[in-house]
Amino acid sequence: MNRLRANNPGRAHPTLPRTADASSLVDRRGTEEAKIRKEIAIMKKCDHPNIIKFLSFIDDQMSASICLIMEYMEGGELQWQTDGEPYLTMDQTRRCMRDVVLGLQYLHLQGIIHRDIKPSNIMWTADRSHVKIGDFGVAHLVAPDDELSEFDGPRHAGTPAFLAPEIAPGGDVPMGDVSPAVDLWALGVTLYCMLFGRMPFEPASGAQEAGPVAAEASVYRAIREDEWYPRSTMCAGHVPVGPKDWERGGVLHLLKNLLEKDPTRRFGIDSVKAS
Repeated sequence: MNRLRANNPGRAHPTLPRTADASSLVDRRGTEEAKIRKEIAIMKKCDHPNIIKFLSFIDDQMSASICLIMEYMEGGELQWQTDGEPYLTMDQTRRCMRDVVLGLQYLHLQGIIHRDIKPSNIMWTADRSHVKIGDFGVAHLVAPDDELSEFDGPRHAGTPAFLAPEIAPGGDVPMGDVSPAVDLWALGVTLYCMLFGRMPFEPASGAQEAGPVAAEASVYRAIREDEWYPRSTMCAGHVPVGPKDWERGGVLHLLKNLLEKDPTRRFGIDSVKAS
């Protein structure tokens, strides 16, 4: 038996069990109760080998917090960069993509839009043979004729650098619907990170120095307006970037169709699996 591992180390919890079988703790202190209840409801629906398992929760009235007890992923989160260079091999990247695609396919069939697919929400098993999707804090469960409810937060909930163009704020075009296509865009950004060790869309020069608000707005503009491309300065020597790799079956062809700004033309899960 392993001691319960907390994602917020050092935060003692008086009501936690002394031991737990390979589980981890997520403290949702400060999060509105309605959001936490919805997160729990979504996770309870999930039973798939590429989704981190929800085990239980502790509603601690004394500290006014709800703690989620999750499957412990001993391999840690997906690392994709070291000193500006790609961290993963092509074989590891393929295996990660396979597992995430299968997990996303399952979620979408369950009517669940994750809304925050990114490397830090993808976790390795202990032997690093598989990865699983976690963190459903901003996930949305779609019902017939459903609209995002008032406690789902803004349509651009998630991580700015991974937001799809149709929900990136600040443009002249009204924000589009939150659909499964936003997860496919985020999958494309994640694939780019794994391949090249960099983000496909970054703040303009000087935006970081202007502060976090300006930097975030600059990222949104880049997502909406800029095109991505592989460059020789991106340490992409292990990534096939020849003309044929832009054709069907090539990794750049897959990237091009995941990072398609028009959600109606963006690859869906079936197209990704066929690539």
